[in-house]
Amino acid sequence: MITVYVYQNGETKKTEQVDPRWLDQGSGVTLWVDVVQPTPEEGQQLLTDTFHFHPLSVEDALSEIHHPKVEPYDRYLYVILHGIDFRAGEHQFATRDVVGRLARREFPQISNEMAYRFRDVYDHLVRYSDEATMFQDRVTGILEGYLSAISNRLNQVMKVLTVVSTIVLPMTVLTGLWGINVPLPRFAGGDGVQFWWLVGIMAGITVAMLAIFRRKRWI
Repeated sequence: MITVYVYQNGETKKTEQVDPRWLDQGSGVTLWVDVVQPTPEEGQQLLTDTFHFHPLSVEDALSEIHHPKVEPYDRYLYVILHGIDFRAGEHQFATRDVVGRLARREFPQISNEMAYRFRDVYDHLVRYSDEATMFQDRVTGILEGYLSAISNRLNQVMKVLTVVSTIVLPMTVLTGLWGINVPLPRFAGGDGVQFWWLVGIMAGITVAMLAIFRRKRWI
């Protein structure tokens, strides 16, 4: 789709096609040609046959991927600018170095008045970019703090589980050993006291291990 806007004698109007006479520097006409997804034939006809652009710039303009840049040619400047990408997960400024070059008045096609306006746009872009970087750093710091807190909490949980497993291990050995159906050394007292002997031994082991862990500051 090709849309042509013509500014002449203080009035802007929309037309269907470009009059070659408007391309003369002395015509007093300012053109804005908006080209959206042109066919190869439309792009070739407009850029080459009408405007007589350099073949390399035409090839670059009709490519699917455009990288921001500015290149001077004999009669014109070839400039690619991107807007701020607002799609989720792709927020970025592509829109800054090119505008900075235009603001520095490197090219004779850019008048002082236009350079001032580009400089104002560049200042806004720099401020927005710096603010975006600052907010990104803040969000990154918050995320790192959250992940650190989660990691510390996980370490505490793992420490408790490790202590519990360490304490239960000797109890499992004792109950398994004295639960087998073979003659084993008996503690003092009758059959009814053997259970309490094992309970007491396991309780003593638990208290001793907790005291050792506490002394070594493992818990």
